[in-house]
Amino acid sequence: MTSEDMKSKVEVKMQISLDSQFPKVHLFVDDRCNGEVVFPAADCSFDYGFEGEESPFTEAIRTARMSPLNPFKHYDYYCNGWKPWQRAMAIKLAVFQAPTIIGFPGPDSEAPRTQAMKDAWEALKSIGPGKDVNLWMEMETDSGAANVQRGMCEWFIRLTRLAYQSNGGFWYRKLYSPNDMNRPPPAWLWANHNKQRLYKYKPSDPFFVSHHDRIYRLVDATCLEKCEQIRKFTEVFNKDRTHKAMIESQGKIHHIFVKVVNEGRFVHLPESTRVSFVLQDDPLDYDYGPQNQQRGIVIASDSDFDFVLEYDGDLPPLKNPVRTFITLDVWVDTTPADAQMEALKKASKPCVFGDTPQEEAMVSPS
Repeated sequence: MTSEDMKSKVEVKMQISLDSQFPKVHLFVDDRCNGEVVFPAADCSFDYGFEGEESPFTEAIRTARMSPLNPFKHYDYYCNGWKPWQRAMAIKLAVFQAPTIIGFPGPDSEAPRTQAMKDAWEALKSIGPGKDVNLWMEMETDSGAANVQRGMCEWFIRLTRLAYQSNGGFWYRKLYSPNDMNRPPPAWLWANHNKQRLYKYKPSDPFFVSHHDRIYRLVDATCLEKCEQIRKFTEVFNKDRTHKAMIESQGKIHHIFVKVVNEGRFVHLPESTRVSFVLQDDPLDYDYGPQNQQRGIVIASDSDFDFVLEYDGDLPPLKNPVRTFITLDVWVDTTPADAQMEALKKASKPCVFGDTPQEEAMVSPS
């Protein structure tokens, strides 16, 4: 990495993260565990060029090659000397927003072991809005490896455009409402063409780069979990699926013992779950209109049935009032998930005394 006036250079390492939703560039010294500077694609522009090919960097590469600084070499510890590069590639980051600094070692840390490493740390920490970062890399001599370098840069530019257009990244998630139960999974997560299995998402970093990054990853994951909870209930308990029921009555208090008709496992209804249901003689001929629905609640029971409903009211006329059929809808309590999402959204907006109108009135002079 060189200064804009080509009067100084430091040796750093770079990693390009091709995260489809939040691409970014990592710059660090020696090892990422000792600290790094992260540039989200939405907060910078990215361009590159290869030596020997016509590009906006042709003149810059020629000038750098002829300058006394000559950044196109690296120290070869095996040969104990400097080794020149056959071909170089240039990468330029134009920084719009301050990058995120992760875990830089303190003044007493032993991480920067040499003066060159200390200079590199200082150079990285000085990068801010309005500055250009000039990076030089050795171009691979093998054509296949060089194509990988070119492909990574091209993909990063494509993802950067999507990050710009979506105002910060996470463009796919912004195509759908967070509560959209029919939101399809991203196409690149399918493990095969038959769309039978999804890859498990593996985060590339053990940290969140920004509030934007944290909100979309955690809140979106919680929302997907909430939708999955609802789906597991509604695919079994809906107006198109009928189950078996047995009724025990004492006056207008009725206990309805339900045996779920479902292939495979299903989610058991917890106690106090609210249910809308219709009792019918024929499992194939019934009207689930609002005028026929009753409302009950799941109660604790030691019976062999899957769950028991308690209903207070009049039952519809049935040919067999003891053994019959039931169709029901379940009200899924998503309050814990909703509270968790709200807490995640507020986590980056800490309040202090005086922020609310009531508190402001308490501290304002009379």
